[in-house]
Amino acid sequence: MHIINVEPSPNDSVAVQMETSNQFPEITAAREAFSSGKTLPIEFRRRQLSNLQKMLHDEKSCEKIYTALHKDMRKSRFESFVSEVCFVRHEVQFQLMNLKKFTSPEKLSRNFLTLTNSAQIRSEPHGLTLELFRRFLDNNCYHVFLGDVERTKALLTNRFDYIFFTGSTNVGRIIMQTAAKHLTPVTLELGGKSPVYIHESGCIRRTVKRIIFAKCHNMGQVCVGADFLICTKRNDSLMEDEIFGPILPIVTVSSADEAIHFLRSLERPLALYIFSRNKKITQRVLDSVPSGGVMVNELLLHISDLRVPFGGTGMSGMGRYHGKYSFDTFSHKRAVVTSGLSYLSEKFIDPRYPPATSFNFAIANFYYSAMNYFPLRFQIT
Repeated sequence: MHIINVEPSPNDSVAVQMETSNQFPEITAAREAFSSGKTLPIEFRRRQLSNLQKMLHDEKSCEKIYTALHKDMRKSRFESFVSEVCFVRHEVQFQLMNLKKFTSPEKLSRNFLTLTNSAQIRSEPHGLTLELFRRFLDNNCYHVFLGDVERTKALLTNRFDYIFFTGSTNVGRIIMQTAAKHLTPVTLELGGKSPVYIHESGCIRRTVKRIIFAKCHNMGQVCVGADFLICTKRNDSLMEDEIFGPILPIVTVSSADEAIHFLRSLERPLALYIFSRNKKITQRVLDSVPSGGVMVNELLLHISDLRVPFGGTGMSGMGRYHGKYSFDTFSHKRAVVTSGLSYLSEKFIDPRYPPATSFNFAIANFYYSAMNYFPLRFQIT
């Protein structure tokens, strides 16, 4: 679980703050670091990302990752390298390459109503991220908490700026209830049963090959892994007898309409997979069945594409991340509007003042009618 730290609430009692300080001194350290402004400069963020990248290229660190994954679930070095190390390297490099662009204020165009105003959107951090690997990251700003359910509950009694949680739907409900106490925003990635619909127009041989690879990936422990198959009855014996009987449940249907009806009766999954060469069928499923994400004629690979968001909907979660969407998730989009004080700027807005003459009505009507059609880019001070 990843948690973003926050300033203490003005209403928090001194006793509660002292208890928090004693039980979780790391939170106090992170809070003080954030209050000092240490984490705000771009160079600090760039340095932390660069250090994280160094960790992912450090042989000893990678060896520890490979050993832990093999001990935990017998994961091979190659799979650990591709799905864990390379994946995170790619994400970190993307953030490093775009950090200046992401953190720069977004300047907005003018219209007739805002002719004398300048406006921009600033991306400001929610707070501090509690992360891992003290050897590479700032020890005051990044922390890891290990413990049982009771320690996690105790941790969540603290007020945070943002909570990012990956896990089950049941625990997600607890996280959301806890966050609601302080109106803390959350991102919940909760998984769910991700279905694979195989239309009769698909290439069965390639479809089977790709499904088996995805199902065996990470020893099957993938939040967007295939949970069950839906296929027409004429495919049933091939799927069940030769390949998927002991691995995946199979639901047989007589038509695409029946498959869509069945999928719509389920909770919204984190991922939906469609195997079909028929573009009309693919489009019908896309239009009819909601899900966190969709992949057509493939599985899993969409989560490594940093151009698109990753996240759930309904019971599979809320919020999105990866690539630019990760930066946006952990940023508050702060609006900043500046009005000019010159003679011209005052005359431009003069019709708003009493008396409400017919001329003022006409000017106001013109402003509002024209403002969406003529974006303007210049400065009046």
